[in-house]
Amino acid sequence: MEHRSDRNVGSSASKQKMRKQSGIAGPPLQGRRVILRPIVGTDHGWLYALSTNQENGFRWRYGGSTPSPDLFVRTLWDQVLVQFVVERRATHEPVGLVVAYAADLHSGHVQIGVLLDPGAQKRGWPLEAAFLFINYLFSNWNIRKLYAECLEFNYRQFASGAGRLFRVEARLRGHHYWNGQHWDKLIASCTRVEWSAIKDRILRFAIGRTVG
Repeated sequence: MEHRSDRNVGSSASKQKMRKQSGIAGPPLQGRRVILRPIVGTDHGWLYALSTNQENGFRWRYGGSTPSPDLFVRTLWDQVLVQFVVERRATHEPVGLVVAYAADLHSGHVQIGVLLDPGAQKRGWPLEAAFLFINYLFSNWNIRKLYAECLEFNYRQFASGAGRLFRVEARLRGHHYWNGQHWDKLIASCTRVEWSAIKDRILRFAIGRTVG
């Protein structure tokens, strides 16, 4: 057991040294104003509150229901490919979650979701988190297309990006009931080809430089 551990440590150190010597770096997880970091155990309570509060609960995965805290933790990673807590860089305060789920790596597509603290919604700077995450997904997997779902009353927050950052591929009319009426659900996509065309400009905005 000790010898195997020693070999793994040595191998890992050698790989890190080789990456450093070759100039290879992973996709950035830090922008001008946000940081993407892995979820840790102490995040569970905050994530539960974020997912079930009045502003987010009805439009996130639970659709307004309140799962038990134990069930929430057990299902936090169901169908998830990767997810990160979004932190504000200046204060290290958590302000959101980005998640990629329902991946079909054989066909090359995955769904993404962005959940923000109400205090960070409708501001420009949290968009950095989405840009860093999209770049991370296209950099790490041979994915050709990302999908995102949005209810029509939320769409106006993102409408300015239509045709440049994404395109709406489908509208499910009257698909979702909320607050006394049925609302359309929109399904948008961003392809690898489309992202490649705008990547440098977007990452200059998000992190202040392009990424090779």
